Amino acid sequence: MNYDLSNHFDEDMIFIEKFDERKIISAIYYDAEQAKTYIKRFNIEGSSNGNRKMEFIPEHPENKLISFSLDYMPNAEVIFDQKKNDKDIPNEVIHLDEFIGVKSYKAKGRRVSNYAVKSIKWLESDPYDVPEIEEEIKDENIAQEEIKNKEEPDQTAIKKKDDDSNTDESKNDILDDDSQMTLEL
Repeated sequence: MNYDLSNHFDEDMIFIEKFDERKIISAIYYDAEQAKTYIKRFNIEGSSNGNRKMEFIPEHPENKLISFSLDYMPNAEVIFDQKKNDKDIPNEVIHLDEFIGVKSYKAKGRRVSNYAVKSIKWLESDPYDVPEIEEEIKDENIAQEEIKNKEEPDQTAIKKKDDDSNTDESKNDILDDDSQMTLEL
């Protein structure tokens, strides 16, 4: 996508940002068929690369997205409908990361409550440090190994066994305590 003013976006689009495969979407939606409110958490699948439309709410003409969050550890307060429930139910705070795990966008999600929900509002999220992208970590580890290899060129990963025997035990004990591979002859 380029940032040209002539770009066209659907009229019903509610959010757009650069694709990040680590991003977790927490969605709250109303399922009209069940007449219940659900929460689901999911990642955008990497194969889509953010270039296609994804329907993550079950198909029913009256289903609707109530709200969504892009925070990693969001919290929400559930306010119950006293009239529909015929009793006073105290508000409930939900820590979404504990309430439901991250699943596929196709999963139905988890019902918020058996009681009728009046509204749900987002609260301040729990603190969380976003992990680095794996490719950046791999590149950094490779660079560190190359520096280490240049500093210590005389070290070898192959040891010769003193008695030159080739037992089953020496074949099976390839990894030492530091999880470094050692080949023995």
